[in-house]
Parts: sequence; C-alpha cells; structure tokens
Amino acid sequence: MDKNTMYGLLLMGAVILGFMWLNQPEPKPDSIAPAEQITAEQAEAMADAQLASSLDTLTPAETSMLAAAVHQYGTPDSVSGRVTMQNSKVDLVSDGYLLTGSVNVDGKSVDIADLSNPAAAGLSPVIASKAVKLLKTTTRELTQYQGFARYLQGDSSTVRLENEYIALDLSNKGGVISRAELKDYKSYKGGNVVVFEGDDNGYSFILNSADREFDTRNFFFEPVQESDTTVLMTLNLGSGASFGMRYTLLPESYVVRMEIVQNGMQSIIPSNVATMDFLWHQKMIRQEEGRMFEERNSGLYYMYAGGGVENLSESSNDDEEVNERIKWIGFKNQFFSMAFIARSSFNNANLTSTILTKSQPGYLKELEAVSSVDYNASNPMPAQFDILIGPNLYPMLSGLDDKLNDGEDLHLTRLIPLGWTLFRWINTWIVIPVFDILGKWFTNYGVIILLLTIFIKIIIFPFTYKSYMSQAKMRLLAPEIKEINEKYPGQENAMTRQQKTMELYSRAGAYPMAG
Repeated sequence: MDKNTMYGLLLMGAVILGFMWLNQPEPKPDSIAPAEQITAEQAEAMADAQLASSLDTLTPAETSMLAAAVHQYGTPDSVSGRVTMQNSKVDLVSDGYLLTGSVNVDGKSVDIADLSNPAAAGLSPVIASKAVKLLKTTTRELTQYQGFARYLQGDSSTVRLENEYIALDLSNKGGVISRAELKDYKSYKGGNVVVFEGDDNGYSFILNSADREFDTRNFFFEPVQESDTTVLMTLNLGSGASFGMRYTLLPESYVVRMEIVQNGMQSIIPSNVATMDFLWHQKMIRQEEGRMFEERNSGLYYMYAGGGVENLSESSNDDEEVNERIKWIGFKNQFFSMAFIARSSFNNANLTSTILTKSQPGYLKELEAVSSVDYNASNPMPAQFDILIGPNLYPMLSGLDDKLNDGEDLHLTRLIPLGWTLFRWINTWIVIPVFDILGKWFTNYGVIILLLTIFIKIIIFPFTYKSYMSQAKMRLLAPEIKEINEKYPGQENAMTRQQKTMELYSRAGAYPMAG
C-alpha cells in the first residue's frame, strides 16, 4: 500500500467520524442528567400544574341537580325548612334550589361558593379540583343510594356489649359484631380467647330495588344505646324511613339476639322485593398451638329446617349448593363455634370451605356462606337471628333449645364430634354427665380423666370378667380340642369333630363367642 492510498483511507475515516459527530441526536428536553434529578417538591409542583390545566368545574346544571338531590334525600330541619346533608366529607344545605355549605378536602374546609372563582378565593388548583370532584361524587351517590348516601362516609367507632361470659364490640361500619372475646377461656398466646376481630369476620345484608343495591357493609350506622344489654345500629333515611339492626345480649349465655328493624321502607324498596340477601365470611383464627388436629376438627356445619345436620369436608377444600331451607349455619372451630340461627329459616345457601396454607399460620380455614331470607318492606321486623359465639360445650348447646326456639331441637350438639350413633348415645348419657359431675369437684383435667376411666372400668367389669373367664377356660381346653382334631381328622369327619368340640365346651361351661 503506497502513501497516497494510506492518506486517502485516513482522510475518509476522518470525514466519517466528523459527520457522525455533527449529526449525533440532541438530548431530549425531558431527559435529565443524574445531577439534575427533580426533587419531591418539584414533582408535586409539576403535578399541580398538570391538574390546574385540566381543572374541572361544577356547572350550574350540576349544582341545581345536587341541590335537588340534597333536598330530596337529606335530613330536613322542621324550623328553617332547609335540608342538610352531612358526613365526614361534606356539610351541605339546600332549600331545593339554592345550595350552600362546605366540603372537607385534605383537612381543609372549602366553602362551595369559593369554587366559582378558586383563584380569587385563594384556593390552590389541587384543592379546588378535589372539592369539585367530591361534590360530583356526592351527586352520584345521592342518586344511586338515595337516603343511604349520607352514611357512606364516617369515622369508625365501636360500642361494647358484655356479660359475665362474653364481650362483644359492635362497629358502626356495617353495623356488625367486629370482635368477640370469651372471658372464661385463655388463649395459648396469652389473654382471653378472641374468636374473631377486625376483618377476620364480616357479614352483611343486601336489599335490591329496581336499579339499585343497598349493602349494609357500605354504610356507617348510628349506634343508639337502648339499655345496658341492647344497642340499635340505625340508618335514618329521611321522610320517615329507617333501617337498622338491634343487638340484645341474652343474660347468662353466649348468645346475642339480632333483629332487623325498619320503618317506612316502602318508599325505597318496592313491594315486589320478597327476599334479602345474607353474606357471611370468616377467616378462622387458630386457637391451639398445635395446628393439625384443630384444622381437621374445624369446618362449616348447617342444619336443614326439617332437621338433620350436615357439614362440608373438614380435611379438604369443599363447596356445596343447598337448595332447601336451612335453620342455622355455623362456622365450627375444634373448641369454639359461631352460628347464625334464623328465627324462621334461610331460603338456600352457597357454602364454601377453604383450608388456608401455612403461609398464614395464625388461621385455619376461610369459610363463606351466601344465602337469603324472606323480606317484606312493610314489616317492621322482617328478620330475626340468634347469634351463638361460644365454646363447644354439650350442656350449654343442649340447653339452648328451650332458651332460643321454644323447645325446638336445634341439634347444636352436632357441632361436637361424639362418634357414631351407639357411641354418641353412651357419650351423651354416661360419659358427659359423669365428666360434668367430676368437674364440680376437681379442676385438674388429668385427675378427672383418670377417675372417669376407673368409673367406666367398674361399669364394664361384669362383661370383661365373663370374657376373661371364658378365655381362661378356652386356654385350659386347648389340649383336649387338639385331641379331638387328631382323633377325627379330614373333611369327612368335620361334622363329628364339631359336635364333639361343642359337647366339650358345654361340659366345661365355655363360650367361644363370649369375648
């Protein structure tokens, strides 16, 4: 290669590199060098600017619609004639045409009059946009939920009911029992046994109108303490309509009576609605340090309205659709149970039992029941339930028949595994009564079991003695039986051999089947 060729190649390479340098892409405006990364304050300012550019407003038509909705479904003031709509988010007043009041945004009270000109009122675009959005949401909720809408927002609180056996916390969110503590039983973790608390257990009732669904778990009820043992969770829906759940803790028991109470619901629920849905789910808390036996003895039980108790599989996941009326549905732990006992009956049920994996060591199973009960909008008490939350004690469960349902056999003792019919009869009439009697004298279960074993041995001694004597005689007759078999061998002497053997048994007073 000569010099001219070499210079030519070098010159071409220089030209190509120069062209590539001159035509390299410029940095994009939004690409930021590491040293120029934005701060959290800058990011928030950028978000505010973007929100301000798309700021929504409440049109006069939307304001009029909200004023009319508040006036129709709010709480009327008999003095001023105005109607209010109040919860933790809004405080609105309407006379049917003019709407006044405020909304609560990020802890700041915003007068809705300031939303017509947020900048002049000193409102930030973010606050103004959130306030408008909240008012539009209120209009939509009032249209959808009518008088129920005022109870969609609120602060959670609880009310306690208790007697000497049990303490219950009632939550205003959903009007449900949110925690159940048994005072006479201690947990392996320390403290009293808690059957459930918080989101571990939940139930609700659903009412349907032509185009709406009202689920009680969505609302914040107002608690009214009617007595030391009775609390009413109520929703005042306006225009004389109300809906609630009254809880009464029965004395000296593990049962709380729940009554669905209502008034003037014909204005909200059509007369052709004949059922009310019932939903119940529970993540069953583990109560024993050892998991295996507790898991295998826990499950979902139910009783048909005509009698007969069934259960889903306790050893595997299971589900069942029951198309008959059901008296009660129970979520049974090995030691404690919770059951909804309908004063009339459930119409049907879809039942599910799922074993929870060991990744959730504090729980055993997830149980769910979906059912419905008869409903009439004009009935002041369309449904009643007795809710059992207590230990699986035979005397207590057996005694609930007279206390709860006018002597009707509820078969709640089926929650206790007592074996097949014969053994169940023995356990019911002998073992359990003796155990209870001994329990009044001794507090140590080891001593009680020892004495119970001795007692059972004494009862069956006549039978075991006769069996032992027969076995002893059989051992003494063994050489003579052997001689008979040798003297009359073969199949042709089978009849003679049997006759001689039976004659020997008869003379000796031995009975081979006595054992």
